[in-house]
Amino acid sequence: MTRAGPSRWSGPTGFFARYGFSSVELISPPGFVVATTRGEHIRIPGTPSGSETWLACGEIAQVATPIPWLTPWPTLDPNLPIGDRVTCGDDTPPFPIEALNASPDADRSNDAASRALQALLGDPIRNPAPGSTTEGWRQVLVTSTDAQFVVTTSSPSPRWLMAWLTSTGVSPLVEGWHFRSGGECRPELWFGPELRRAELILDPARPVGPSDRSVGLQLHELTCSGGQGPEGRIQEPILSYAADRIFVAIAILQLPGEQDCPGVDATAYSLELAEPIGTRALFDAAQVPAVPIVAPSDGP
Repeated sequence: MTRAGPSRWSGPTGFFARYGFSSVELISPPGFVVATTRGEHIRIPGTPSGSETWLACGEIAQVATPIPWLTPWPTLDPNLPIGDRVTCGDDTPPFPIEALNASPDADRSNDAASRALQALLGDPIRNPAPGSTTEGWRQVLVTSTDAQFVVTTSSPSPRWLMAWLTSTGVSPLVEGWHFRSGGECRPELWFGPELRRAELILDPARPVGPSDRSVGLQLHELTCSGGQGPEGRIQEPILSYAADRIFVAIAILQLPGEQDCPGVDATAYSLELAEPIGTRALFDAAQVPAVPIVAPSDGP
């Protein structure tokens, strides 16, 4: 294992998670946590027995191994100053990313929200995961008004599914809970109320050289905007620089009220960097885990 920078470590098949104000790295297999220099101690929740472990910097402790086919486990770049909450997209409520490590036993638990989930799963029409799942459901959020659960499935491909319950609605279950929505969960950064990530692609009309500090992007708004472009609503980019890549996260302020969804062309955008791009790749850090920003495909 080698030191990669002032506040993180790297090793084979390693990937980062964030707990509180400290970042840790999970190595798989067999599954270890390495405390970094960011903070004196770090709390490791979600162990199989439900216990909690406190580590001093540099200590190592064994934890549960991530699901092999779903790695890298959804994580946040610890250097992004954006917090640690994610959503499943659209208008679903935010939850802490570490909640994805919750015990996968909500479909067997006895709290009111879990019993409502179990009633939902027993309904052949409303069940959001009628096919096979690889493990039990995880409760990632529960408040007086909202409860959200996620599960992993391998059919037809590895992915997350979610179920969102609310305390009011027109699709009652049990214990005062109602089914709001369900389907695929693609974790993304939560930027704050009325904000959502922009879809980012490289502008093929603007080739980039190693000395360039400006990169041409095309932005797509993911929420309905009544046919209006996002000009004037694009937020300042959030950037994090690494040795081999640059992480980028850009949000767009949503328009108020109900909006129609006619198609809108991509919006040209110049991303200004603090240093030359060199040979580094750009990654969209608003998607969790981050994905490379690439030019549009020439295929169908």
